[in-house]
Amino acid sequence: MHSDLKIPAKPGPMTLVYPRWIPGDHLPAGPIGNLTGLTVKFDGKPIAWRRDRYDMDAFHIVVPDGADHVQVHFDFLASPTLDVAINPASSATTDNLLILRWHVVTLYPQDADPKTYMVKPTIRLPDDWRPRTAMTGVSGADGAFMFEDTTLERLIDSPLAAGTHQKTIALSPNTTKVPHRITITVDDPNDLAMTAGQIDHLTAMLDQARAMLGPEPFPHYDFLVTISSKLRASVGIGGQEHHESSDNVGRPGLFAVPEAKSRLGELLSHEYAHSWSGKFRRPIGEVRLNYQQPVDNSLLWVYEGLTAYIDKLLAVRSGFSTEPQFRDQLADAIGRMANRQGREWRSLSDTGVGLGSMMHATLANWNNWRRGTDYYLEGSLLWMDVDAEIRSLSKGKRSLDDFCRLFFVKAPGDPLVKPYDLDEVVQALNSVVPADWRAFLDRRLFSLNSMMPEQLPSRLGYKLVYTGYPSDFSAISEEDGSVDATYSIGVLVSPDGTIRDLRFNTPADMAGLAPGMKIISVGGLQFRGDSLRSAIDKGGTLALIVANDGNLRPIQILYSGGQRYPTLERGSGPDLIKEMIRPIAPAGKK
Repeated sequence: MHSDLKIPAKPGPMTLVYPRWIPGDHLPAGPIGNLTGLTVKFDGKPIAWRRDRYDMDAFHIVVPDGADHVQVHFDFLASPTLDVAINPASSATTDNLLILRWHVVTLYPQDADPKTYMVKPTIRLPDDWRPRTAMTGVSGADGAFMFEDTTLERLIDSPLAAGTHQKTIALSPNTTKVPHRITITVDDPNDLAMTAGQIDHLTAMLDQARAMLGPEPFPHYDFLVTISSKLRASVGIGGQEHHESSDNVGRPGLFAVPEAKSRLGELLSHEYAHSWSGKFRRPIGEVRLNYQQPVDNSLLWVYEGLTAYIDKLLAVRSGFSTEPQFRDQLADAIGRMANRQGREWRSLSDTGVGLGSMMHATLANWNNWRRGTDYYLEGSLLWMDVDAEIRSLSKGKRSLDDFCRLFFVKAPGDPLVKPYDLDEVVQALNSVVPADWRAFLDRRLFSLNSMMPEQLPSRLGYKLVYTGYPSDFSAISEEDGSVDATYSIGVLVSPDGTIRDLRFNTPADMAGLAPGMKIISVGGLQFRGDSLRSAIDKGGTLALIVANDGNLRPIQILYSGGQRYPTLERGSGPDLIKEMIRPIAPAGKK
């Protein structure tokens, strides 16, 4: 990508900076390493630049006398993949499509305020491509497009999708007149076919979101969905939130594979809900003067955890997922957190505060002991626990829906971003139902090995049990040949036999296995997922040959107990899950 910028300037020293802390990334993930070929000129004459000795994203220049602007050119090396494991917070291109996040082609004056600094963006694309973005006022043809003047903040918050194969569908929710549309951009035109049922579910989700979160804090909204085999290879599907749009990417078959329906619904619901939770209402520690200031991630359990709970409610309330799928996914989350051994030394709060430490992790495994972004998974369980507590204290008269409608309401005169702190979260909870909410949250946020995951099922009227076969939800993660033996012998194994994770004090651990080793054979037969599962079911002595740094050695695992997967069974008391997932917006007309 070639970036040309005309930046107003006045004679004397000037510092240009490359965006580093991009809203929604929670990390200093600006891809400065892909900025190349930087030149600065005025009237065609070069201006020397020097990088700051302590800040790699800052470039110092001296603007010559008589200059009222500088002309900046650089190239951004766009990756052929967009994958959180390889190319975070960046942009991607293939032969047929482009995902552009404008910060990758931006330098701006260090003293500029993105909220008021005006820009006039233009883009040159292949002749048969057309851009789609939340920015308005686009004009042009034959690959050259111009947008209306906007602020730097809005530009960086408005990703663009373009490509050869693209389709836009207008959505017609029943409870709002705010315009919504979804634009699908693909490598393969066969992936453009979003079904009528999926469109109905997405439209219903908009109504359920408005009923839960209140009127939209934006004038219009664009779902940008990009599908390619080169995108999100390590996780299959993912996205990023923006105020007036969301950037969602997935692999081929996203609309065609039945099992992907619930994940698609949760993804679109999650990024959409972020327009209220994260963009409009934002933790005060994530509101910064520019893109160079570090953020405070101590409230990620709200920003992401609450949104993760909301997305599951919206998905099931709108028909993207079913009640059994909701329960299966909940059982999986509870099982994982109840068995997450990293909770013995690291609190839920620290998974947000210490997120930056993960940038320096040298191993891609050991997640069970290290803990990763558990502010999503355990954070969503915490908010379900809050929901259960509100219902209990109010004798079923109030719920988390009441908290959301109070907390996320956009009143006349409210700013584009309305910050909050922990005190306001506690105050809002007390407005819904009085209780010692600070103590309730502190126990779950700062205690080591909080019992919340183990206690949550009984609060919902269920109990967590383990069965010998995976639920439909758990089975999806093993479709590629992986083996999740976390709850039996204690390992998570990749399709090629590589051990990705391990639980301590389990049969696999006692036998000497560790993440990074590779299982070559099981019982004398070449490793396959099915062969390992059969050996686990058979029990006794599991005879393995494993490779560790090229060295082969035999391993014997003593185990009897068969495969084990978490599931929820009905217990005693009211069935709160049924109450929680009940739609709160009226069904639309078909």
